[in-house]
Amino acid sequence: MPRQSRDQGTESVLNSECLQYRAGVGRLDHDSTSRYLVTVSCEDTARDTATEVIQIVIIPNQPPKFDPDTLETTFEISATLGPGDEVGQVPATDEDGDLLSYSLSVIPSSAHGAFSIQSDGMIVAHVDLRTLCRSFVTLEVTVTDGHNTVGPKVTDVNEVPVISDHRTSIEICEGRTEFLPPFTMTDEDEDETHIWTYFGGNNDDGFFFVHPETGVLGTNIDYDVDPDYDKPRRYSRTFEYRIQVTDKGGLSATATVTATFLDCNDNAPRFTRAFFTYTANECTAPGSVLGRLTGQDADSDREGNNQLTFSGASGAIDIGDTGNVIVTKPLAAGSVVVFDAYVTDQGQTPGALRSEQPAKVSVIFGVCPEPTVSDSTTAASADSNERRRGNNLPWIIIAAILGTLLLGLLSFMLWRYWSMIGEACGNIDCSKACRGRPQRRA
Repeated sequence: MPRQSRDQGTESVLNSECLQYRAGVGRLDHDSTSRYLVTVSCEDTARDTATEVIQIVIIPNQPPKFDPDTLETTFEISATLGPGDEVGQVPATDEDGDLLSYSLSVIPSSAHGAFSIQSDGMIVAHVDLRTLCRSFVTLEVTVTDGHNTVGPKVTDVNEVPVISDHRTSIEICEGRTEFLPPFTMTDEDEDETHIWTYFGGNNDDGFFFVHPETGVLGTNIDYDVDPDYDKPRRYSRTFEYRIQVTDKGGLSATATVTATFLDCNDNAPRFTRAFFTYTANECTAPGSVLGRLTGQDADSDREGNNQLTFSGASGAIDIGDTGNVIVTKPLAAGSVVVFDAYVTDQGQTPGALRSEQPAKVSVIFGVCPEPTVSDSTTAASADSNERRRGNNLPWIIIAAILGTLLLGLLSFMLWRYWSMIGEACGNIDCSKACRGRPQRRA
């Protein structure tokens, strides 16, 4: 608006203009444009002109500032604090004198309603902290002046990792394996990272490991507790893992896990030889057993790992579960049967295994043999004679008794009449009664 002034008795009129910022048109942003140049022209009634360049510098709004000593703050408070009790203050200042507004974030979120922050940066409890059931919480305080937002953390001290059971045991299968430890590890610190390491002097061979990031345990080799066909060496059935977990603050916890390695079914059975040959004839009765296949398994008898069953068949020969080679139909003389047989174990973990290589079974049929008296016929005759001998025994006894009586009677008569017989024989004249032998004619 016009303004009048007097200068050394001369009356003159000065006109002044006001340069204004129109907020509704655009936003001043120091980051995008830090200054402006404005050219102002002025013309009087005599049409004389004057030009002026005006530089407008945009001064950025200063963000609020926290006291540097409060950027990492730990409040140790009593668990008996109740609603409205003060926890601690985190004040901020603003060089521009802007009105500040505070906000609060609580970690974990389950404790969000337990705390609040006032307009002066004072943190207060909203509940009885004895009901919180936590030994610490992390509070994130944010302040804004309407233009800039800043937020430090008010956090607790680093907590030691906790292992649920420092000495545990587990049973696992032999071989190259990985498994989770039988315990749980917890850490009350949020956004924590952990490093797992192995300690102790019982792993010089490097057979065992602990994963540095996950804590998974395992073996670096095919750890076999029972010797197989080609590797007679066996390893100990138990091993003691000694492990340590360390957080990023350097706090650690240790645990010992005793692992028992079980004999699992890791060896397939095999035959004791590659070829089995048998003979039969065209008169061999169906069901006759010609022989038996044999196999072996390097595993132990745990879960039936070395219990074997056999299989295989042709049109005339069948293999029983126990390995018996059975004739199902005799063939003509000169026939030859050749087929594959397999042996399978009864293991359960991870499952049954069949022989990798079959055995060749061959059966050669010949002519029927000549009939012969069998031992059974001879035995039957002997039995018949024995039965006959048993049936005549009573008559034999009676005859023996009668013979004994007759012999006694004969002896008595000889004794009684022997003198009479002798006298009678003495009176016989042989010269009269006997005639000479006639001479043979020439």
